[in-house]
Amino acid sequence: MPISGCTTITYCLDRNDLITHVNSAWADFALANDAPDIARRVVGTDLWRHLSGEEVIAFYHDLMAHVRRTGQVFSLPFRCDAADVRRQMRLTIEPLHEGGLFFESRTLSEIPRRALHLFDTTVPRTEEVAPLCVMCQRLQNGDWRDADQYASRMGWTVRSNTPKVTHRVCERCQSLSPAARAVSMIPKIPLFERS
Repeated sequence: MPISGCTTITYCLDRNDLITHVNSAWADFALANDAPDIARRVVGTDLWRHLSGEEVIAFYHDLMAHVRRTGQVFSLPFRCDAADVRRQMRLTIEPLHEGGLFFESRTLSEIPRRALHLFDTTVPRTEEVAPLCVMCQRLQNGDWRDADQYASRMGWTVRSNTPKVTHRVCERCQSLSPAARAVSMIPKIPLFERS
């Protein structure tokens, strides 16, 4: 369901990946999603300080390197869910002068749902760990599954059973990266010629 006032969050990085600017929607979004420290003190900090998980960092590094190297805009869809809403967004990264980057995250739709404690940062956590793809919001347990269905099946709809979340990038979302796209465009050449 499309939302009535489309939220657009923007921020800029310099060539050293320091955050140089955020728009007012950034702070509003951070406050609405239980991240008041990020809302107030993000300008002047290193982007990498705000990301976790080796796969996530490598994925964003690849996106940013591609934009800087090619000078072309790169855009891809992603999810950014909250406890009570499924949120579809689009990330666009544009090159700026002297190696800087402009990021735009635009909300495309929001669908209300029954609160999912997995996405509520105020809920206490068990020692169990739930790998979550930062791009599509699916959970991993062998294969990747929709968070709502999987959390319900695992009993994570009860506050006291909520596991810790670790951030990953699933294989399907990895295939959206510029490096993966470039590899997929390389023609397959047989190792041996048939005689």
